[in-house]
Amino acid sequence: MSRSRDLGRFLRRLARGRGLLRSMDALELALGSSSVRRIQTLNLHHLDLYERDEAFRDAIATAGAFTADGWPVQLALRRLGVPSARVTGRELCDRLAKDSAFAPTTTRVALFGATEEAGDRFDDLLASAGRKLVVREHGLVADWRIDDLAQAVRSTDANLVLVAVSPPSGEVVAARIAALLETHSCVVVGVGGAVDMAVGIRKAAPGVVSKGGLEWLWRLGQEPRRMASRYLRDGLPAFVRLYIATTRPS
Repeated sequence: MSRSRDLGRFLRRLARGRGLLRSMDALELALGSSSVRRIQTLNLHHLDLYERDEAFRDAIATAGAFTADGWPVQLALRRLGVPSARVTGRELCDRLAKDSAFAPTTTRVALFGATEEAGDRFDDLLASAGRKLVVREHGLVADWRIDDLAQAVRSTDANLVLVAVSPPSGEVVAARIAALLETHSCVVVGVGGAVDMAVGIRKAAPGVVSKGGLEWLWRLGQEPRRMASRYLRDGLPAFVRLYIATTRPS
């Protein structure tokens, strides 16, 4: 159970520190902060990867702020005495694309990942909200020139970088980009498939499903072949380890 002990130490440090953004309002403030360089959303899949993927774990360690994405993480934090609302990359992308009053100083956005079609739709939505997609890169992550992407962010003065790549690759890339942008005032956030949901390419779960904590079941029904291993094979044991991690004394 050494992995559970390591996870428990990580969660307790998070609960004791000030890096947890416990609401969308807190996330909005962080987007305009010069002190936060990278925001990491945490769901059960992320915590499972944290335990078994060294590169992912190293990337997580570089984040300056975190959000609780999903009821298992919310439950774990509550067991440690720190209640948190669910704060997701999906809601972040949705608010950026459709709410001009949200994070009004975040106007120049870079998008790395997702499909070209998603990028086109997101560009249109951002424009309607008074924002601009100033840099974009799609295609295979292995083909990206990360140094060039970071330079493009600097030259276009982007103040938010969204990395729309599934974990673990997304978080590793986000950490590399954030490190290269250390002297540039912007925030880097890994959002996985959130852009696809914001633009309607991937159907998001209805509100009643999300509020009931059953979004995982919705996504399993939408993409059974891809999500079965994440939610059933890996997710259930990960939840047991998460419960153990927040039961053991520090």
